[in-house]
Amino acid sequence: MSEIQDPKTVQDLTGVVQTLLQQMQDKFQTMSDQIIGRNILCRLKYIFNGCTLCFTKFADVKNKISTYN
Repeated sequence: MSEIQDPKTVQDLTGVVQTLLQQMQDKFQTMSDQIIGRNILCRLKYIFNGCTLCFTKFADVKNKISTYN
């Protein structure tokens, strides 16, 4: 990040404020993207674990059925 110069005019101050607001917006966007990414990964992990459990239960049922045949 660059050092902020002392604004000498209203235009300078406006530029400094615009730069700071843009930097804040960029940081919030980055944080938002990271949160969304984590949320998606968490949901995918939950779905994967659910599928694994279903396949395990299916295999158990299949084994029980094959023992009766």
